[in-house]
Amino acid sequence: MRTSNAAIRNLQKLQTGERDASNAATYKGVAVKALILCGVTIFCALASAALLFNPATAWLAMILLLISLPTVLVAMIIIMFAPQTVKVTGTIYVVAMGILVGAASAVTGAAYGGVVLSALLSTLGVFGVMLTLYATGVVKVGQKFKSFMYTALIAVVIINLLMFVLSLIFQGVRDLFYSNGQATLFSIGASVLMVLLASFFILIDLSNIDDLVRGGFDKKYEWNAAFGLTVTLIWLYMEFLRLFMKIASRRR
Repeated sequence: MRTSNAAIRNLQKLQTGERDASNAATYKGVAVKALILCGVTIFCALASAALLFNPATAWLAMILLLISLPTVLVAMIIIMFAPQTVKVTGTIYVVAMGILVGAASAVTGAAYGGVVLSALLSTLGVFGVMLTLYATGVVKVGQKFKSFMYTALIAVVIINLLMFVLSLIFQGVRDLFYSNGQATLFSIGASVLMVLLASFFILIDLSNIDDLVRGGFDKKYEWNAAFGLTVTLIWLYMEFLRLFMKIASRRR
């Protein structure tokens, strides 16, 4: 089995010896674990938002936010190099990410009413569509598709970093994205592309889950597949949130 998911690409090397079919990964097992990770993320997001908007606990929310960002980065690095630790490190990741997502959602929702619910429903809708397309075989996910998507992701990351640096130096670059306090059409178009990119990665995650189950991997690796899907769903939600925020800024 060959896969590109950072959370499960090394599992074939980690699992040695004969595979026990009675203790093999299942689709149901992955789904349950993905729901657990998503549930933890949502709970932490709600708690973060509640703490942030309570004057008595706002200081605690700020401390948690400062801790969460490096925690997310460290946890992801550990998972990339030691995917067998994902049950613990993946949980730590979604807790920290939930705190960040909750704060971002609370602030954005306060400024632009309705965008949080729109982003959440859009994320669920896209996941449902992608799951249907993959399950019915309408869309086939091969290695060429995966390679192309990962190349596109790397290119987007590099371009975003470059544009960020240039925006710090040149006013014209900043004006490409925001002008007079409003998001430009160029900025909205860039967000649409990011939404599409995140959406297609759901197909890759579903393919990786398929590979895991069909490959007869041990049940404990369900956490790896579930984590990969959860990360993509969080990413997609954040991209929708940014997109709707930009659209709302143009309506003012």
